[in-house]
Amino acid sequence: MIINLIYCWDREWQSSKSIAMSERWNSASPRSATAGYWPVVADLESLLLDPAPAIAASLRYTLQQLGRRRLPDWSDEALRRTPVAALLRQQLSADGSLAEAGRLYEAHYQRHGRYQARLWPGSLPLLVALACDPRFELHYLTHIGAAAAADLVDRYGLQHHVRSIVTPEAPHCGGVRPVLLRHLVGDDEPQSATSWTLLSDHPLELLAAAKLGVRRVGLAYGRGCAMTLSAVDPDAIAHCPTDAACRLTQWAGSNVACRARPLTMRLH
Repeated sequence: MIINLIYCWDREWQSSKSIAMSERWNSASPRSATAGYWPVVADLESLLLDPAPAIAASLRYTLQQLGRRRLPDWSDEALRRTPVAALLRQQLSADGSLAEAGRLYEAHYQRHGRYQARLWPGSLPLLVALACDPRFELHYLTHIGAAAAADLVDRYGLQHHVRSIVTPEAPHCGGVRPVLLRHLVGDDEPQSATSWTLLSDHPLELLAAAKLGVRRVGLAYGRGCAMTLSAVDPDAIAHCPTDAACRLTQWAGSNVACRARPLTMRLH
């Protein structure tokens, strides 16, 4: 797999740029833990947002476009844990309509559905915990591409909570995420990798973090489940955003000093 460019946005510089994979991210690199900082890496969609209403909206649109008048009433659990292809297959025959449904769903989700997710209970306390401890830096790592990632940060009012966005310039498959993580952390400084924490519901991403020496929290809400995530032996399992906040503050220590800057909350 060859990824030519990574898109980086850094709040401190208020600018965006594309850099070659072979180059180290020097100008916008996180402050190291040797200076007392705790970089936290997460996909904001996995960490903060319940995807069930977003998936449901795009599924309904897809089936309506294909002339289905009777729409199923999916449970939130089914929407979160069942692959979209399987949900569509339950409603459509295995002919050309299934392939068309996949295209319709993907187009709608990328343009509209993604932004119809709702915040998990506990998301706001998690953001406050990160904001009130000046040692934490939240880095948004995703494969959805520069435009979609920046749009998501803006629509959910997260500009003041995210230090940087790391993503391919264009949308890519989820398999690029471990590559992005390795580039962000830097695999030539293993002693500094232990200062990083990854929060993820992706087992392969958690395994990649383990190889780098990065501390790992498995997010067992939303798309992930505790049994699957436990199989890759993370350092902790969080069953809600509040669990994640407690684990982070526990690791960083209990001496918390509030930031001087005010919090700007524009959350759905």
